[in-house]
Amino acid sequence: MINTLILSGASLNSRAWANALLNNLIASGVEATLFEYDHWKNGGEIDIEKEAKKLHRLFITNHDMTKIIAKSAGSIITMLAEQNVDRLLKNVFIGVPVEYAKEHNIDIDSLINKNHIETLCIQAENDPMGSYEQISKLILCNAFMITIPVKGSDHQYSDLSVLVDKIGVYLKIYQK
Repeated sequence: MINTLILSGASLNSRAWANALLNNLIASGVEATLFEYDHWKNGGEIDIEKEAKKLHRLFITNHDMTKIIAKSAGSIITMLAEQNVDRLLKNVFIGVPVEYAKEHNIDIDSLINKNHIETLCIQAENDPMGSYEQISKLILCNAFMITIPVKGSDHQYSDLSVLVDKIGVYLKIYQK
C-alpha cells in the first residue's frame, strides 16, 4: 500500500527533481509514488486547475492516499484539490510559491487559510518565489515551518539529502 504522493513544481524540468526525490525517499524507507502532470507528456504550460481536479479525483478513488509531498506549484495544486477531502493526514510543502501564485492570479493567502491538513512547510530563507519570512506570516496553527540552508537565492531545493532527512523525521514523529 503506497500512501504518499509526490507532486513537483510546474516546470518540465521539475520531473527529474521529483523522480530524484522519490528515489531518495524510497531508499530511506518511505513508500511513495509520483503524480504525473499532463503537460509532462504534451509539453507546454501546466494547467493548475486541471491538475487540481485530477488530484481531487485521485483522493476520492484512492482511499490509501493520506500524505502529500509537494514542491512549489504542487503545493497550490494540493491545497486546491484537498478542499472537502477529510481523510488526508499530512502535507509537506517545499518552496510554497507566493510570487508564482500572484503572477497567475491565485489567492495563495486564502488557500493557505483554508488548509486544514497538518502541514510541514520547508522554505529556503531567501527563496525568490517566497521567502521563509513571507510564508511564515501566512501559515496558521496547523503547520510547522522550517528553513533549510541554501546557497544564494534560488527555488531549486536541490539538496535532496536535507529534504529527505526533514521529511523522514516529520513523517515518523507525527505518524497517526
